[in-house]
Order: sequence, then C-alpha cells, then structure tokens
Amino acid sequence: MDKKFIISKSDIQNNISVLREKVKDARVYAVLKGNAYGMGLVPFAKELFSCGIKYFALTSLEDALLLKNAVQDCSVLLLTPCNLEDAIESAVSDDITLCVDSLENAMLISKTAQKLEKTAQIHIKIDTGMGRYGFLPSQIDDIKSVCALENINAEGIFTHLHSAFNKDPSPSFEQYRLFTSTIDNLSKQSIKFEVSHICNSTAIFRFPDMHLTAVRAGSALIGRVSEVCGKTNLCKVGKLYGQVVDIRELPKDHNIGYAALYRTKKAQKIACVNVGYADGVAVTKANDTFRFIDILRYGFNDFKLLFKPTPLVCTINGKNAKSLGRIGMTNLVLDASLVDDIKIGDLVNIPANPIYLSPLIEREYI
Repeated sequence: MDKKFIISKSDIQNNISVLREKVKDARVYAVLKGNAYGMGLVPFAKELFSCGIKYFALTSLEDALLLKNAVQDCSVLLLTPCNLEDAIESAVSDDITLCVDSLENAMLISKTAQKLEKTAQIHIKIDTGMGRYGFLPSQIDDIKSVCALENINAEGIFTHLHSAFNKDPSPSFEQYRLFTSTIDNLSKQSIKFEVSHICNSTAIFRFPDMHLTAVRAGSALIGRVSEVCGKTNLCKVGKLYGQVVDIRELPKDHNIGYAALYRTKKAQKIACVNVGYADGVAVTKANDTFRFIDILRYGFNDFKLLFKPTPLVCTINGKNAKSLGRIGMTNLVLDASLVDDIKIGDLVNIPANPIYLSPLIEREYI
C-alpha cells in the first residue's frame, strides 16, 4: 500500500444509529456536498443507502444526477436553485427534487415539467437570514402562487441556519421563529407541506425542538460536528495511512524542513513519510469570521505558533511520532526516536480531515 484512506463501515453505521436515536421519526437527509465531505460521493452514498438512508441532498446538479443514477430507488434533493431550462429539464427528467427560491424560478420549472409531461417535486426555500437563496417570510402571496402552478408538487419547505455553531443560540432561535411563523402563515392559507426542515448537523444535537419532520445531516455522518454540541457518541470515520520511505540518523544541530524551522537538539532518528500537504494533510479552513473577538483569538493562536508550532502526532507500529519542521508538499518528517522496530515500508497513521483530502487518495471501505 502506498497511501490510502481506510473507511470503517461499522463507524458509519454507529453514526447513523446515533442520528436515528436523536431525531426519532424525522426524515434524515444525508447532505453529501464536497465529494461527500471527502469520503467519495458514490461509494459513501451506497454505504449509507445499505444502512437505511434513502434521502440525499446535494448542492450541485452534476452530483445530483450522478448519485441518482448510481443509487437506485433513492430520493435526491438539490439544495440550490436551477434557473436554466436545460438544467431543470435534466433534473425533472431524473426525478430530482428541486429547490425553489422565487416565483419566476417555479414558473420555469412548471413550464419544463408540462413539456416533459411530468410532475416536478419541489422544496421551497425560505431566507430567514442567510441571505443566499429563498423567499423572504413576507412573500406569502408568491409562495401561494408557486403552490398553485401546474405540474408542481410542493412537497417540502426549508431554511438554512447561519450560526448553529455559535455559543449564543439566540440567532438560531430567531431564524426558527421566522421559519415556523412562515409555515403557520401559509397553513392559514390552506398551504401545508409534508416535509419541513431547518436543522443541520450541529443543530440536530443542539436544538432537538427544531427537528420538525426532517433534518439534514452532513458532517455528522463522518463524526465531525462543532464542539458546542458536547458529547455526541459519533465516531470520526476514516483513517489516512502513508508509508515510511526512508529512515535516517541526523546529528545534533541539524536543520529539518523548509525555512529550517526545526533544529535537532541531539542526534536524532527520523522517518520520512510519503504524504504531504498536497494530499490534504495539515490543511485547514481559512479564518473566515471577522468579529472582533474572532480576530483576537486567531491572532493570539498565530502568535503562539511563532514560539511553539503544534506538531502533527502520527502513529507507527502503535507508537506516537511527532512531525518535525514544516510539512512538505509530498512528504513529512517524523521523530522516530521512540519507534525501535521501525523499518522502511511500515504503515503510518496520519491525522487528517477527510474534507481536505486529495481526491487522488484511494478510499477503501472495510
């Protein structure tokens, strides 16, 4: 084995069981954006389907079409609107449930569905503050007009929480209030929906009163949710393995890696491993929130790294080995001082977030 990401089927089943217990009878949509959070879209969807997940949600039409044709008898919801006629035709032809965010969008779907002599399934998106897609809560008349269009079945209604991960839950509570009041106002107009959903992975665990009739689970399926969720019993799915490709004894005061950020304090045994940041190792999301407190926190953490960089702790033959110096594009260097039985070809378990793993890394389900 050169390098491989090994995915445990039993861990996937555990996470599904945890979610099922949490949401009870609510429908679970598996959100598989970003190559299914790095797990591989089609193989991960097939594994989820074999574990009883029948509903999937995606953010690109290409992925939705691919999944619909790869996994028979599943239901696929597209979470972003289609506004081009040829795209709508492809979606309706393949029975993909469409997101609708405007009356004009719905009219185009209706026209296309009539031409195909089919009924288009739709979920109406409500913008409760995310500001991307959706009807405003005040647009009740437009939503009512959508539901009256020919060859359209408005099966569901949903919105998107923007701050479920914040310690302060009040923004999420306000979005929930806006969403449910919109549903109530539509109900007074005799417009009701089979499916309503607001919860993402974090909200599933934080806000059980918001589960409604469906939830959208994405990162929770691979065992990764915000720390504000507390203990969840989810398992982090998958382990990245590389190989030891060289073993060396370096003398005292010898530099390691680009920029010579690490210098040996004594003679030291090191192991070179064939995995680097081009494979997605030690890659993290950019600092993308800009509240004053966030800027202070990020700045303080970056300042600490000047004096004591955080090493990557890998495992070789059951023993920990810390990374030394900067991680390279195609390799990393480990301190092998405590790994007495190390040899070239040994497997190395490397911490990695699958969301950032290169699609060129082979995924294997066991």
